[in-house]
Amino acid sequence: MKLAVVAANGKSGRLIVKEAVARGLDVTAVVRGENKTEALHTLKKDIMDLTKEDLAGFDVVIDAFGIWDPNKMDQHSATLGHLSDILSGSKT
Repeated sequence: MKLAVVAANGKSGRLIVKEAVARGLDVTAVVRGENKTEALHTLKKDIMDLTKEDLAGFDVVIDAFGIWDPNKMDQHSATLGHLSDILSGSKT
């Protein structure tokens, strides 16, 4: 199974990647900077710059984005909306 973990360098993302790798899944870490996870594959791109083509071929995309600044909570809706838009109509 091919798995993409978006925001993989975060607290939740790193744990998700670690567990998925331990289970033998083919994991790609989607990160903005240097990959700090155990994933062997990396896609270096900001979440809002991801395209349908970037995520084509993955069986599952996990959104591990998180932000706890009260002034930036709207980013949760924006990023989830973006991912939903680009994955709409796909089998992912």
